[in-house]
Amino acid sequence: MEYLFSEGKNIYASRINRETDEMETILLEPSMSFKLDDFGIPIPQSSQIADDELLQVVFVPLLAVDLKGNRIGYGKGYYDRFLAKIDPDVLKIGLSFFEPVKEIPEEDFDIKCDYCITPNNIINFSH
Repeated sequence: MEYLFSEGKNIYASRINRETDEMETILLEPSMSFKLDDFGIPIPQSSQIADDELLQVVFVPLLAVDLKGNRIGYGKGYYDRFLAKIDPDVLKIGLSFFEPVKEIPEEDFDIKCDYCITPNNIINFSH
């Protein structure tokens, strides 16, 4: 984050709006302070809602990804709903501790990753 801020870049994060149970995009500021939530995830103490139209890249945490970029997340469907509402040209990069599996069953609402970063590889699914 420090490097991106030093380059004059904006950084956005997501959070779950507990009233609507939907993900929303927030703008991070260099001076923000964070606290750990119940799951140990750093959450900004204060935040400003940002326009999803500004996004160019979304990093998606994964439990599993297959060789075609299909993904399995953490089971609540937050990223499925979020990715469905943003511009389809936004780059979707999965983050996984594991290498891709051969195949994951596909659902009609699934949105594939364009890339996935694992501890050992960067996989391009768009070719």
